[in-house]
Parts: sequence; C-alpha cells; structure tokens
Amino acid sequence: MEAIAKLNNYPTSPRKMRLLVDLIRGMEVEKALAVLEHNPKHPAVPLRKLVLSAINNWKQKNEGEMKVDWW
Repeated sequence: MEAIAKLNNYPTSPRKMRLLVDLIRGMEVEKALAVLEHNPKHPAVPLRKLVLSAINNWKQKNEGEMKVDWW
C-alpha cells in the first residue's frame, strides 16, 4: 500500500534530504521511524514528521472507505 505526503520549501540541500530518504526507502514503517528518530542529521526530524503525516493520511483515506462499505 502507498501513502503520499509532501514536504515543500524546507531549507536544506536536496542531497542531504535524499541521503536520508534513500536510507529508509523500502523499510517497514516502524523500523524507518526508529532510524529517523536516532539519526543525528538535522533533516531527520522533519522527515520523521512527514512519514507520520503519510501514515495518518493513509489511515484517514482507508477509514473513509471502510465507512462507505459499512453503509
């Protein structure tokens, strides 16, 4: 399953952010959040918030579909 969230206009270089994204790409969600929580690089904090936002977006999207199925 896939969830989408975007982080726009964050003041860091794309290369630094891409290094962190490549580090967590393909991981399970819990493991990715743990890696980001303990990573000392400064873009790790907003990236962790972004992953949490994507999780919440996915949950809201799927809860809405389930409510429709029940009615």
